[in-house]
Amino acid sequence: MNDEPFFLTDEDIADLTGYVRADKQREHLRELGIPFFPDRKGRPRVAREAFRNKLRLISAPPGTRFQSGDVEIRIPYDLPPRPKGTEDT
Repeated sequence: MNDEPFFLTDEDIADLTGYVRADKQREHLRELGIPFFPDRKGRPRVAREAFRNKLRLISAPPGTRFQSGDVEIRIPYDLPPRPKGTEDT
């Protein structure tokens, strides 16, 4: 059986976000798109597996497909650069 805790530790979250304060940690986790939920004290709790899944998505090359149960996730292909002079105004 795996001896790792289910959640990232407070130290892990502080290292990940660069913040010690819970409100700043929550804000940064939202920006990173890492799912969390606050505990009764307001500290963010991140499931270790959710964090690993996010890392896989971030590091996967475009076009990669992941299957998890009934859900398939596809990393979109990179769009080619726009020709010069067609920038949005």
